[in-house]
Amino acid sequence: MDRKEAILRIKDHMEHHGIGKYPHLKLKEALDMAIAALSQPNEPLSVLVNDEPDREYIDYICPRCKSIISQRRRGQRMETVYKCKFHDNCGQRVDWSNPQPYRRPPEGEEGDANRG
Repeated sequence: MDRKEAILRIKDHMEHHGIGKYPHLKLKEALDMAIAALSQPNEPLSVLVNDEPDREYIDYICPRCKSIISQRRRGQRMETVYKCKFHDNCGQRVDWSNPQPYRRPPEGEEGDANRG
């Protein structure tokens, strides 16, 4: 089964069982997330690292949704850091082998970077 067939089967199942009629069900949200994850190529992207010297923690950030995947305290060994293969929040496949530096935009300016 390929991605397109999986998406079609999920959508067919949702329609057949009327899952969209009950938006309060977590199943609909889970199935919508599965469709979104299957709809995009999911090549591993390098984890982003926010290592500001004035902070006690170093943040490891998802390259796709920009939310924190994991953190470590300064001085903590890297071997103890939680290193998922897929981000729990958005499903992006992440590559820990070559972390890339990242600085969060100041509050209120997150959307400005995309306007270029």
